[in-house]
Parts: sequence; structure tokens; C-alpha cells
Amino acid sequence: MPNPLMSISGIKLISLNIAHGRGPILFQSLVNQKTILKWMGKTATLLREIKPDIVTLQEIDEDSQWNGNLNLIGYLRENSVSASRPMECTTDTTENSNSTTETGF
Repeated sequence: MPNPLMSISGIKLISLNIAHGRGPILFQSLVNQKTILKWMGKTATLLREIKPDIVTLQEIDEDSQWNGNLNLIGYLRENSVSASRPMECTTDTTENSNSTTETGF
């Protein structure tokens, strides 16, 4: 598996598929909110440790039945960002797209 962290000219970029917060569990219907928050906590820790300049996130939810209506973007915003490096958020709203780009971690 390729390393999701790239550094080009001093800029750190990380791209992660959040998989609706389910972690390695293949069936979303078998995942409860406690498990989702566990995996999101691990993701937040990873982002705090790596301190990337740009983060792209796939399959991340703001309010979805997949994850019991948890705001995963808000969770990462609150748990992985330092006060000195605020996060900006851009959401791709094109048809069939649910992508969000987070910057400033």
C-alpha cells in the first residue's frame, strides 16, 4: 500500500479515505457510533502527529445515516487542529460527489 503522506517542496499532503468512520469493518450496518468515534479518534491523532499542510478526505460525512448522523468533519476539526493552524474546508458538491478538502491542519 502506498504511503498516503507526500512531501513536495516542503508541503505535506495527506489523502485519506475515511470510509464513513467504519475503520476496517466491511459492513457499515455492523458499526455503532462508539466504534466510529474510536476510528475517528485514531485519525485525529494521526493528523495531529503528522501536521500536514493539506488534507484531502474521501467518504467523510457531515450528517449521514451511514454513521448515525455524526458530523465526522466537525469531529476532525475539533480534535486534530491546533489553535495556531485553523482549518479551512471546501466541499465538492458536483453530482455524485461527496468529497471534502480540509486545509490548514
